[in-house]
Amino acid sequence: MITNFTPRPLARKLLILTVLFSLAVTLITTAGQLYREFKTDIAMVGDRLEQIETSFSESLSASAWALDASRLKSDVEGIRRLPAIEFASITVKGLTSIESGKRPEANPIERKLKLVYIYENKQYEIGDLHLVASSNGARDRLKDRILVTLSTNAVNTFFIAIFRAYPVDADTRYI
Repeated sequence: MITNFTPRPLARKLLILTVLFSLAVTLITTAGQLYREFKTDIAMVGDRLEQIETSFSESLSASAWALDASRLKSDVEGIRRLPAIEFASITVKGLTSIESGKRPEANPIERKLKLVYIYENKQYEIGDLHLVASSNGARDRLKDRILVTLSTNAVNTFFIAIFRAYPVDADTRYI
């Protein structure tokens, strides 16, 4: 039953303060939400690198020990096709180097792993696996989410401020 809504000076001031405070809260909560989502995406890249280490190191070590270049090449290319992995290379001590992909120019996340093969209860360090992932996918997802998250939070805040305006106007009518 809003018939003639004309805010009074005190109600107008309270409405402006409410909107400004709500805007600040919207920006802070949006920034916090986006920061948390970005950190989660970056952690997922780190998890992917750990997954590669646990899943592929034994197989790669065995292939390097046997000097199976075709299998090493296939494994390196398979690793490179995994999400977020931009570049992978394997170097077998002094003999061969196999690479796949392109090193990202910006925001690389690198990990070097030693390939160790156990033969007759002795450990032999036989090569290195070099992985380079990119945080560009996480940054792109962040850019995609900024507008949606900010607008959703702003709309919620706007409606709260507007629905608060009428009772404030009614409460200050006699002041």
